[in-house]
Amino acid sequence: RQRLLRISLSDGAVTEIAPFGDVGGGIIAPPVHVAELNLCIAWDSINGGLAGISTQGDELEVAWHVDARPSMQPVVFPDSGELVINDFRDGDDQLIVVDMHSGDVVSRVSTGARVANGMFLTPGLDRDIYYCSTFAICRVQWQS
Repeated sequence: RQRLLRISLSDGAVTEIAPFGDVGGGIIAPPVHVAELNLCIAWDSINGGLAGISTQGDELEVAWHVDARPSMQPVVFPDSGELVINDFRDGDDQLIVVDMHSGDVVSRVSTGARVANGMFLTPGLDRDIYYCSTFAICRVQWQS
């Protein structure tokens, strides 16, 4: 099972959590810690799953799960509390916007890409994302 570890810089104490129940999972990129929200975002690119893990307090605790199959590193917008990541489903790579407070998917759009890969998303200047994949390039913008 995939595990998220937190290691104390002061005493080396290790805290861990397995945010996904499936064995044999994998992640292409490291998790994202959103310090402003005391939240760590982890995902399982092999079995699917996106999780927000609360880092507030002594223990790690899963705050929410999203049924998604990400393969890219997310982009975090701390001011709006939103996260953008891909979700590959049935030959269609989609982008989802997730409310990091609740885990709700607030927007979803197809990129037109038939293959998911680990390329990077790039933030724009006005609630937008640039997406580059093996067979597609697009700009996606969303509203609150």
